[in-house]
Amino acid sequence: MSGDSLDAPEAVVPFALKAKSAASDLDTLDAAGQTILSMLYRAAGEAVAADANAQQAVKLANDLVTQLQDAENRIKELEASVRYHEQRADRAEKWMRKISAEIKQSFFRTDAKDRPSRAVRRSLAFQPGTEAVPAAAKRAL
Repeated sequence: MSGDSLDAPEAVVPFALKAKSAASDLDTLDAAGQTILSMLYRAAGEAVAADANAQQAVKLANDLVTQLQDAENRIKELEASVRYHEQRADRAEKWMRKISAEIKQSFFRTDAKDRPSRAVRRSLAFQPGTEAVPAAAKRAL
């Protein structure tokens, strides 16, 4: 029996090692599973953050598009206003040229017979406290 008793503990030791090995494998498997889940949770969190960033970027892009459209509309309005005022300035210049020509023709003729008399010219001179165009000058015109 003494020979059998020596064999038994040897048989038990390898069995115990196998049991310890199986438990060790489970610990490694659990650790790997936990690591994988942790990585998945982290990736999901990063995906949520990336989605939030993307939504924020889209919102910002939409806001910028709206601002650009508003600016383009304002530019069109200003260009139309510039055209309007340029046309008015052109019309005013034409009127100024016409008035200038009429003044030159009426008051600065080169022919002596066509010139207004000296009395009419004196009456046309502006005097403070009087009408802008005296009655005598109105009759002469």
